[in-house]
Amino acid sequence: MEILKTCLLSRKQTQQAVPSFCLLSIEKSSGSLIINGIKQALRKKAVFLLHPGTSFSIEAVNEDEIGGYMLLFDLYEEQSRTAGKLVYQKVQTFSAEGLVSYHRSAICRLLSSIHHADPPYVREGAAAELIHWLSDQPSSIRLEDNEERIHQTLGYMSTCFTEPITLSGLAEMAGMNPAYYSHLFKQKMNKTPMEWLTHLRLNTAKELLLAGEIKIKEGARRTGYQDEHYFSRRFKQTFGISPSHYNRRHIKKVISLSYPYTDHLLALGVTPAAGQLQESFDGRIKELTLPYHANEPWDIQRQFF
Repeated sequence: MEILKTCLLSRKQTQQAVPSFCLLSIEKSSGSLIINGIKQALRKKAVFLLHPGTSFSIEAVNEDEIGGYMLLFDLYEEQSRTAGKLVYQKVQTFSAEGLVSYHRSAICRLLSSIHHADPPYVREGAAAELIHWLSDQPSSIRLEDNEERIHQTLGYMSTCFTEPITLSGLAEMAGMNPAYYSHLFKQKMNKTPMEWLTHLRLNTAKELLLAGEIKIKEGARRTGYQDEHYFSRRFKQTFGISPSHYNRRHIKKVISLSYPYTDHLLALGVTPAAGQLQESFDGRIKELTLPYHANEPWDIQRQFF
């Protein structure tokens, strides 16, 4: 992945055809995004991946109600290999396109990190992780006839999954009979609408549990479940482990023994319990005073860690 440009989104984004892959992250919104002439409402925390040649513009309701990031990048794949030479060619298509359904919070965080990072290695690390999350998206859905309607309900589920959502309500949104809508949806996504919604909610719950120490009740509420016990049962049925055990298993204390490591961990969204710090680093981290050279003695012992 080659990063070409990062910038803040604004309401002044006029109609243009992007020359490379374009990733849009919406932080706040009050308006519409028009992609190849198709208008859709912008929602907070929505992420869109546009392929080269895609035309888009933004229509804002109020001047200050659009915010987010835009990343332009190129992808390359190996074309040929010889004893002394590797040849790469530019990729024009990707497995995902349009509204990004999975890992939206992680992608938004990485876009912000890429935009604000100065050290090249931080940007490169964030870019590699970004491609990993984008590769884990469902296949592209073409916006034609019934497929467009299904795409619209997918967008609604991905941004409003905390709201009460029913099959009949989704079918009504798509203008279809519930049985026919469910049949078409499963053809495209290999899951029924409600299975997809459950998968989306529980994967979001995993991201929340990995991101920090939140209570199970809060995790249930933020993913559309009013009953934390029902949420816990579904989580365990899906992943084979309860959310409380998953939370404890993945939250680990990390100690950073160098300035670059501390910087890199913060860029990846991991706050060390302690580390070597610079003045601009997070005040929640306990500072370690460590030797600068290998031949100097360590004043800090294992018991301190």
